[in-house]
Amino acid sequence: MKKIKISETAVFIIGSLGIALLGADFPPPLGFWKIIVVISLVALIQWYYLDWLLERINSKKSLLMTVGIYALLGGMSTATMIAASGQLKKETVIWLGLIILGTAAYGLLFWLVNWLIRHFVK
Repeated sequence: MKKIKISETAVFIIGSLGIALLGADFPPPLGFWKIIVVISLVALIQWYYLDWLLERINSKKSLLMTVGIYALLGGMSTATMIAASGQLKKETVIWLGLIILGTAAYGLLFWLVNWLIRHFVK
């Protein structure tokens, strides 16, 4: 189980940083460290959440919890960054919604990958 946690955490960190870097200017702006901190915190939460998830992967509750937790993490992270910038516009609210949908989709994918691992990988 530790191999699964290490692999998934590494893929999450590398993938998230890659996506963030693709969307950033080159070189990344000074505020990019905030994104690195958020990615690191979510990776840490995911590391500990995997213990709970892998024990309960067969329950429907685990699917709803996983999608909900990732949507909440995405919303809280984005809302914190919006509050720190002090700029709330119509476009910002649209981005907030898109990020919540994206992180919820990631939660669904995360649950599905772990369900497949639990049932098909020995």
